[in-house]
Amino acid sequence: MAGATDIPSVTPERIKADLRALGLVPGSVLMMHTAMSKIGRVEGGPGAVLEAILDVLGPEGTLMVPTFSYSYDKRDVAEAFDPRTTPSCNNGVLADTLWKRPDACRSKHPAYSVAAIGARAEEMTREHPIQQPVGEGSPLHRLVQRDGHVLLLGVGQDKNTLVHTAEALSGVGYTVVPFKESWGRSVRVKTPEGEVRIPQREFSGCSYGFPVLEPVLKDKGFLTTGLVGQAPCQFMRARELVETVFEVLRKQPDFLLCHRPECEACTNRRQFLKDQGRLF
Repeated sequence: MAGATDIPSVTPERIKADLRALGLVPGSVLMMHTAMSKIGRVEGGPGAVLEAILDVLGPEGTLMVPTFSYSYDKRDVAEAFDPRTTPSCNNGVLADTLWKRPDACRSKHPAYSVAAIGARAEEMTREHPIQQPVGEGSPLHRLVQRDGHVLLLGVGQDKNTLVHTAEALSGVGYTVVPFKESWGRSVRVKTPEGEVRIPQREFSGCSYGFPVLEPVLKDKGFLTTGLVGQAPCQFMRARELVETVFEVLRKQPDFLLCHRPECEACTNRRQFLKDQGRLF
């Protein structure tokens, strides 16, 4: 049976070299989704990984991570959201480590917050419309506007939240269909001032179908792949990813929807497109 000593050791210097080989340069705004376990046994743990990335980005760069809490996923009424203490959910150890740092900024969306460190951290997290968690005016929309990049470190396109942003901005329309019908069209949130009901204009849906984007991005020359330590990675410009999604959805509006029969979200969204006369 393999033990901890059988896991390849990876130094921070190796991580820096691998990131530079992927194309990461100083001054970039970077959104990162990660599975740290795929990197290998890193000397210094999660903190060392973050420091290596920040060192490559330099003092003018900014690192962003998802800190989603899904505060209304299984509850009709969410607890009051506190960016300093509300735990993130299923975003990985690197994201958890980053948002807890004293130099991190975290947006105040009760379900889809993001955290950032660096020169533009406050700017990128300052405003986060509750009605449009990943669409217009969101931190991920600003990532596109600031010509930022996305790094999928040890994970695939099914973890790439920017694809949801592209769906929302594309005008495809099906983002008004909730991920689950039980969520309804609004979310009740407890705030220090009391409970409020906030209408939702968009809902992030299923991402199981997103890996179909990978060959499209490769064909366009928009995707760089490589390793960081032992972790397979995908690196891309945010703007080029969004433009690609716009293009494929114009041609085939259900391109990103999965075909799993048990998927309520994609089934309902495909029916929405048919009802709109966009699928036959």
